[in-house]
Amino acid sequence: MNLQNSFQNFYFHYPFLEFSELVEYYLFFGGSEEFINLPLHSFKTKELFSEIAQIEVLEKLPFFLFDEPFRTLLVTLALNDAKVDSTFIKSKTSLSFKDDILKELEENGIIYIEYSREEPLKLYSKQKIKKEFKHYTIQNKIRFTTPFYHFLFAFIVPFLNKDFTLNQVKAQEAFSKNSNRLSSLWFEHLSKELIRYSFKNVTKCFSYWDRFSEFDLYCEVNKEKFLVGECKYTHKPITKVELLKLEAKIEKSQLKSDYIAFFSKGGYSKELEKLKRNNLLLFNLEDFKKLL
Repeated sequence: MNLQNSFQNFYFHYPFLEFSELVEYYLFFGGSEEFINLPLHSFKTKELFSEIAQIEVLEKLPFFLFDEPFRTLLVTLALNDAKVDSTFIKSKTSLSFKDDILKELEENGIIYIEYSREEPLKLYSKQKIKKEFKHYTIQNKIRFTTPFYHFLFAFIVPFLNKDFTLNQVKAQEAFSKNSNRLSSLWFEHLSKELIRYSFKNVTKCFSYWDRFSEFDLYCEVNKEKFLVGECKYTHKPITKVELLKLEAKIEKSQLKSDYIAFFSKGGYSKELEKLKRNNLLLFNLEDFKKLL
């Protein structure tokens, strides 16, 4: 998945948008231009939801996605933690069908698997582990390939009636309640592309999660240097407190961190900006213009 190319393609279709709007809409509708040109110049959720739910748009999707168990699985995935086994269990989909279902979705370009990089708890069979981790299992995550697929299964498909008309009231209520979940996740993905642009040599860049915590970004840059990143797609500035929290998480998970990077929509507190640290990188929304 080349998200930078996708972002550039979105800009090509909607060059009239202000940059902040371009980012905002991309985080929900990136990939929609493959199906339909959305009226984003006058974004109103009611009209837009109606446009997206048109049967002509839905018919362009692989129709098996609306059948079980695919439909329920993808709807569950859209607003949960994305871990493979957890998603199947929450959607009440048999784990015995896991490999076949995931293969079908991958081959149709709907999802991809993001693999866990966590080290096994046991390095040898008789090694003892702490009681609280005895039932812990390392899980990969399922990711949608585009923001638009994610948007569809979070806010359109769950509220389609049997005749494929949309319950717009419930769809908009869900969007108001959970839209930040989608925008935050895809802001993380877009931030990975900015890291790849900002460093000459990026050999690895992925999300990282382990039994202790989760990190938005963990990247190997500039020949065996490691960067830990955190992304905040909110209007609230990031403060020094957030830096201290992230450093504590890094220490607990015992990650290497030659650089710490923040990616913020709302900017930074003066206290954080005044810190004189060569290893602290502060990216603003304007920095994402480099990807166009």
